[in-house]
Amino acid sequence: MFENLLKYVPVPKREDIKVTEADIKEFLNSVLFEVPYRKQYQIGKFKVSFVTPKLNVFDKEVSLDDLFIACLDSVVTEKGTHNFGAEGRPKEEKAKIIANWLFANESPLGYLIIQKFIDFLYRFQALLQHVMSPHFFETDSTK
Repeated sequence: MFENLLKYVPVPKREDIKVTEADIKEFLNSVLFEVPYRKQYQIGKFKVSFVTPKLNVFDKEVSLDDLFIACLDSVVTEKGTHNFGAEGRPKEEKAKIIANWLFANESPLGYLIIQKFIDFLYRFQALLQHVMSPHFFETDSTK
């Protein structure tokens, strides 16, 4: 869907993504309570929301398109909320809706959403690395 567009979209660098203690706590709470971790970004007058994907992110067969389709939750514009994350919608149907909505017109919004998706993806990876670190749960009494 958009992998070819990445050549034209300036994306954040992985090393520029910093996670805070608050990010880690929010992420852990979402895992513990089985609620998808959600991150919302403001893009001018628009808001875009991504959620952790309901798929195996460690599977080497998962493409960027698959991750994008699984993570894009909603976009809020002046015309209303476009909820892409509706439960029960087949992946192919969701992909078609996203492609038609984001890339059918000449608006730069699709490119900006891709930038924010890459930020979300790097943030999600950093959060996973933090909580999977063998030293994450170490305290003075467990050393």
